[in-house]
Amino acid sequence: ADLQNALCARDQALQQVAELDKVLRERDDIARERDEAFTAMECALQDIQRAHDERDSAQLELAQAARERELAAREREHASEQVKREYDQVLSERNEAVKERDQAVNNADRANKEKTAAQFELERVVREQDELSRERERAVEQAKKDYHDAIL
Repeated sequence: ADLQNALCARDQALQQVAELDKVLRERDDIARERDEAFTAMECALQDIQRAHDERDSAQLELAQAARERELAAREREHASEQVKREYDQVLSERNEAVKERDQAVNNADRANKEKTAAQFELERVVREQDELSRERERAVEQAKKDYHDAIL
């Protein structure tokens, strides 16, 4: 009977060892699944971090592009203002040249009128002198004639 009790106790102990072994295997399976879940979670966190980094990088690129667009817009505005200033300067110089040309034309017209008036005056004086010369010649001729008549 002691042998039977011992065998029964041994069978119970083997059964308990088998149950404990089964529980340990299940615990190891759970631990392995937990480790796999943690690894998957770490990979997911790395993917999320990479996505955040890519988003941050894209935002930086967008901000840089916006700054470049703003700079280009300011440069275009500055160039446009410069062209307008140069155009206004050229237009002002052109208007000044037109005024100077008009003044020169007016001066030339006035000079031509004065020249024409002077020519008319000169012609009048020449005519008067011619008339005076003719009258003097007539007077000289008359005086010669009167002198000859008086001598005779």
